[in-house]
Amino acid sequence: KNEIIIDFFDGVYLSLLKVFSWIVNLMPLGVLGIVSSILLTFDFKLFNSIPIIIYIMPIFSLIIFILSVVIIWKKSNLPLGSTISSLTLPLLGSLFFIEQSSLTSMSLSTMVTDLKFSKKISNIVLPITNFLGGFGNILYLAFISTFIYGKVAGGYTVISLIIILSLSILSGLLSTGLPQIFTISFLYVIFKPFNISVDTFFYILIPLEFIMIPARSIINSFIPLLSVAIIAKPSSYDLD
Repeated sequence: KNEIIIDFFDGVYLSLLKVFSWIVNLMPLGVLGIVSSILLTFDFKLFNSIPIIIYIMPIFSLIIFILSVVIIWKKSNLPLGSTISSLTLPLLGSLFFIEQSSLTSMSLSTMVTDLKFSKKISNIVLPITNFLGGFGNILYLAFISTFIYGKVAGGYTVISLIIILSLSILSGLLSTGLPQIFTISFLYVIFKPFNISVDTFFYILIPLEFIMIPARSIINSFIPLLSVAIIAKPSSYDLD
């Protein structure tokens, strides 16, 4: 009798496991269908309404990238081509939204193995600036929430800007190292005091994401690399 009960629950477990595997395997098709339905009804004229100020963050991310390349190149004493080649991996990792801990390991390997920076200092500075910095997330949330609020409310007040910027800084720090979906979820927290619904801000958010997410990822990835390059010396200078 006990064996029958055990076999029954084993069967339930294996059945649920099978159903779960079907869900996981079919999930990409479901996501593709959802995205396709959104794109079919999406008004791409919204791209024309994006103000020039939104492009400040992508320009800033480009400056951070160029500055990182130049400083790392000068400090590492490697050829410029080798420096750019070594930094290609963290760049691609940031653009393709690789999970934060994997990106940290990738960046650490680049700085220590490829670019020959101090392993000791890199092991300290890189994780700290990666997980406590949140610079890209703060800028991302501040620019996007300010733009969306102005679009919905039709203008700004000093109080609204203080609330938006304060919550953006807090949310940016709290979302550091988390997947992008959590960063977007913090927009709900920022807009909660203004009673702006998810449906309202999410529709405006779609065209902004194409511009802001790559910029945010580059800033989050290269400010830690830049910090290591400024603080650390090439490993050949290490006493140990």
